[in-house]
Amino acid sequence: MSEKSIDSVLNRYLRDAHAMEMNVHQMLVALIATTKDPGTTALLEQHQSQIEAQIQRLGSGYRNAARTHQR
Repeated sequence: MSEKSIDSVLNRYLRDAHAMEMNVHQMLVALIATTKDPGTTALLEQHQSQIEAQIQRLGSGYRNAARTHQR
């Protein structure tokens, strides 16, 4: 597999993972809004902050991979 093909596959995987994390984030927001138990809400909010950090990392990763692929 050529280097450009590998970069293209990596970029696609990173983009897909980013999209999945965005969907999970949306579901967490809705779940947090409807959860009545404060302990569960706290756990969900903690997970939400982890998801937000992952979204940032994945977004940076696939943008960097795309720039590298264009060269």
